[in-house]
Amino acid sequence: MSLHSWLSSAVWAQPRQEDTWATRVKAPDSVEQACAEAVQAEIENDAIYSRLLEQVTEAQVRLVMLRLQDA
Repeated sequence: MSLHSWLSSAVWAQPRQEDTWATRVKAPDSVEQACAEAVQAEIENDAIYSRLLEQVTEAQVRLVMLRLQDA
């Protein structure tokens, strides 16, 4: 059996979990609200990276985090 076949059968053999995201996330009432929430989320995301980068000294880790921050 090829690795691809084995991985495919292993993945499909797992029981599927119930999708519960619809009960956890409320859709915005309008496109404007969605945009405002997205802007706020990006501001918070940038702040998280900035705060974490102050604590990271390893060059390769900093480089990855800076690239993720810029993405």
